[in-house]
Amino acid sequence: MEIVERYLHTVKTFLPASRKSDIVAELDENIRSEIEEREAELGHPLDEAEQVAILRKHGNPFLAGSQYGKRRTLSIGRELIGPELFPFYVKVLAGSIAVAVAMTTAVRWAFSIPFSVAPYVTPVTVQLAVITMLFSMVQACQHRFHLFDQWTPASLWPRKQPNRVPYSTSIVEIVFATLFLIWWGPMRHFAVQIFGPNGMGIALAPVWQSVAPLMVGQVVVEIARACVNLTRPDWVRFCGIVRTMTDLAGLVTVTWLLGANTLVTASGAASNLQQIVKMGNRSVTVMQIVNGSVELAIAIAGACFVANAIVTLQRYLRRSN
Repeated sequence: MEIVERYLHTVKTFLPASRKSDIVAELDENIRSEIEEREAELGHPLDEAEQVAILRKHGNPFLAGSQYGKRRTLSIGRELIGPELFPFYVKVLAGSIAVAVAMTTAVRWAFSIPFSVAPYVTPVTVQLAVITMLFSMVQACQHRFHLFDQWTPASLWPRKQPNRVPYSTSIVEIVFATLFLIWWGPMRHFAVQIFGPNGMGIALAPVWQSVAPLMVGQVVVEIARACVNLTRPDWVRFCGIVRTMTDLAGLVTVTWLLGANTLVTASGAASNLQQIVKMGNRSVTVMQIVNGSVELAIAIAGACFVANAIVTLQRYLRRSN
């Protein structure tokens, strides 16, 4: 009964650590009893489809853990996030806030900006609002379309055959792509609150405004692709093709940026950025070093896009054969 073993393993992954063994043992006994009764009733061993029909009665394996922990919800007048999604909501929210705080702290420390609490209020508030809104939308879709009932055997962990996109991979892609949109969208308008009145003296050059729609579009397509693969992890060819397309779009963005003369500029009275620095026999300004560093990072990103497009397309086309 491989399908039952995979179902139990998937459920176990999301159970409270202190009760995993007991809950899985009880669930295993119940499922096998139901299968034996059904086999006795039909007079033949159940095939995979018939076993899945029994497993579906026990619920989505990725959300089954919520039945055994404290059934917490988020409600403001009405229920925004139910007990099935609440544990995931807390983990994603904590992770996104931690990333935002770490990034803000690292940048302020690197530029010797004095510590204060106020610059952290905006990123934390934005993360809280956006993550809560996203999970509320998922919960609303569940009430309307019963999304959580649409799991397939291909999504269960572990799977020996490689012909599927891992469920965990799709989740991670959605979370990090969403975090990028949060940072690139609202956060770049709050430089004063985050980095101080001078915004570190550095501003993005106008070329970034030109490529912004392409960058955002690329990320939105990746989020949509990952959402599709959550419900259809067996669509590996679809995954490979869409990833290749977004990688090529990223390469276009990189080429566009590298074609610009300037990627970052000095803003305000940032005289320190025009200081002359000796580099061997050359004399360059701090701003030139910053621009060179950004160009190098973008060039590396371009090389990664090319390599990832080739490897991804080969891998997923091979798996789908």
